[in-house]
Amino acid sequence: AVADLLGRGGHDGDTIADEAKPEDKVKLKIEVESLFDKSVEDIKVEDIEIEATVKDIDDGDDLEDLEADEASFDLKPGKDKELQIEFAVPFIADEGDYEILLTAEGEDENGATHTATMTLTLTVELEKHDVRITGAKLSKPALSCAPRTTVLDLTVQNYGNEDQDEVKFTVSNSDLGLFFEQKEIELESDR
Repeated sequence: AVADLLGRGGHDGDTIADEAKPEDKVKLKIEVESLFDKSVEDIKVEDIEIEATVKDIDDGDDLEDLEADEASFDLKPGKDKELQIEFAVPFIADEGDYEILLTAEGEDENGATHTATMTLTLTVELEKHDVRITGAKLSKPALSCAPRTTVLDLTVQNYGNEDQDEVKFTVSNSDLGLFFEQKEIELESDR
């Protein structure tokens, strides 16, 4: 093998230490190293590309073609390079373990292709109670003396794995003397 992949200092088959939730950002630090020894064979690996695939995480589909922060690069014998791949856990991801397949591929100056793969595990955990405001918009963002009305349009989603029957939200501004509260909102789990 010409390249050695390390995900966050881990090894093939490791589980990423932190558990993720839907829409969390996951950042993988990957180190690629040329295992050619300059004193034995001074061969440079060129046009190395890193890709990641998270299997079955997007409602049974793969999250594919995740690329490193640098499109392609070359490595001289014995040298290494650290890159990052960042992705968001899909909203629809179910609780469980997901396989991340990392692949590094490049071609040496003699035309031979070199590929290295590594598999990590990402654990997605859902909270029982995880209600989020995912959007808020005023029909008139600025008010003048007359008329002094606007409409607040809120989007609220239940990311948790249980239905919620006592959700409430409050809108207040002491400078404007504004206080509005909506109680007993029912939100089914989007799971």
